[in-house]
Amino acid sequence: MKMFTGFLLLVFATSSYASDTQVIRFPEKDLARESVLPVFKNTMAVKKRNVPKEGRFEIGLLGGQQLNEAFYEPYSFGGSIHYHINEQHGIELMALFFTTSESQYVKTLNQDTGGDYDFEKVPNLENMLLASWEYTPFYGKISLTKQTVYNTAVHFNLIAGFVNNGESSNLAFGAGLGQKIFFSPNWGVRADLRTLFYKAVDPFSNTTVLTTSATGDFEEENKFNILLNLGIFAYLPSL
Repeated sequence: MKMFTGFLLLVFATSSYASDTQVIRFPEKDLARESVLPVFKNTMAVKKRNVPKEGRFEIGLLGGQQLNEAFYEPYSFGGSIHYHINEQHGIELMALFFTTSESQYVKTLNQDTGGDYDFEKVPNLENMLLASWEYTPFYGKISLTKQTVYNTAVHFNLIAGFVNNGESSNLAFGAGLGQKIFFSPNWGVRADLRTLFYKAVDPFSNTTVLTTSATGDFEEENKFNILLNLGIFAYLPSL
């Protein structure tokens, strides 16, 4: 009987406690999160577009090299000018000039083959003038210190123009991919990888001229050239 009475008291106490139970709800903002957003000093720099391009000119200086050139020094330098029709589309004119001296690999080639190749006798790429349509599908922002925001943009190019080897000029066409990082609304740096197709002189099409003092003509062949360029640019008018 005592055990039965104790059991009833336990059931009554439990039911009384359950009836007094309340559900407490906390605001969503007070709950713990798995990730935390960085805190910036200037939040407006994160929200707005800091570098407007529409209707502005972009003037740049470029330096770079040919990634698949074996017989000549691959370095180049030049300049470019853009006009940005709007934030996504623009037109670019670019001129590049190339070194024409033999590369260090020619000496190794002559030693390995026992030949006496003189590639300076061969007409080689001296300069190119290119026009391109530039499309910018992505504009974003990065922060390295969580205190300063840098604006960045990725662009694609469709390219057409002319390449000159000192004796003839040939049509070139290709495509490119690049990225710009802006340090202010008025200037920044860029990197571009371009691929070009054009007719180029085949130095081994006339080995007699290549290895002796004789004169003669060389044949041309299709060439696939890869250009890597780094540069600095400025926008006009300034903001």
